[in-house]
Amino acid sequence: MTNYPASKNGDYESLKGEIDKRYPSGRFVAIQSGECIADAESHRELVRKLAALGQSPKDMLVVQAGVEYPESAVILFDPSERSRHA
Repeated sequence: MTNYPASKNGDYESLKGEIDKRYPSGRFVAIQSGECIADAESHRELVRKLAALGQSPKDMLVVQAGVEYPESAVILFDPSERSRHA
């Protein structure tokens, strides 16, 4: 299970209103150090944009505008599915 540091969650909470106003619902937004550093129509496109900036989505929080996230969630990952998502 991945637990994001409180600072990442705080970044999202403080930026949520701005994200929802600035970006169309469903748009992917990368948040790092309290700032929205990139956005894209799809997650795949966002990963490409971040790579061009020398960044990885693993090092930041990625959210979708207009989505209400629960306070906590359990994310399960099946390593056998990895090749299907690469």
